[in-house]
Amino acid sequence: MWESATLLLDSGATQCFVDSAFATGLKQQATHTTVRLADGSEQPLSFCTKLDIKIQGHKQSVTCYIIDMQGQFDIVLGDTWFHQNAANFDYPTRTRTIHTRGVKHILYTMQAESPTVSGHPSVHSLLLNAVHVRRRLK
Repeated sequence: MWESATLLLDSGATQCFVDSAFATGLKQQATHTTVRLADGSEQPLSFCTKLDIKIQGHKQSVTCYIIDMQGQFDIVLGDTWFHQNAANFDYPTRTRTIHTRGVKHILYTMQAESPTVSGHPSVHSLLLNAVHVRRRLK
């Protein structure tokens, strides 16, 4: 079963993350690492999970570290995802092009009213609509 999710493409994130509330009930694997947050603090990460995502027709399995994002986003795709998909950002057109298995996918950002996160109204340029996630339950 596919569920809708709020997803952020974050070129400043070194890994992929899923919000702890969204990850409730998912099959989890123990891990022992830390992540440095945007405010400079570090947070230990104890678990990761694998998600099947579908973004505007592009399907892929992604390993995400579980972290409390306080409900701002369900999923953050970071640098590892960009490298894996040879992602290109085109800021003037607000599109992201990814290449997987020789297929080119153009991802379009939301056109809705700009949400604000931490006082940054331009964050909508990184949000994608039509994102679906299939949870891998225990």
